[in-house]
Amino acid sequence: MRVVLRFLPRRAGELWLGGIGVARDYLNRPDLTKTNFVKTSEGLFYRSGDYGRWSKDGRIEIIGRIDHQVKSTASEWSWTSLK
Repeated sequence: MRVVLRFLPRRAGELWLGGIGVARDYLNRPDLTKTNFVKTSEGLFYRSGDYGRWSKDGRIEIIGRIDHQVKSTASEWSWTSLK
């Protein structure tokens, strides 16, 4: 898998993922592919919806979500759906 972060070092941006197996669940679903992937000169990348940044030591730090979803062990829900 290939990880691309489109922002300046230590500045937050959206985490994009690319590589074999990333798009498996999007096969024959052009509507979802169009909204969840971005094509660049480097290839096709999945827009994860996560905000991240490169740490000083080269690791990826996930610092939040774009869509306010919370993910936990194969489940996802939105803060706005909670009462």
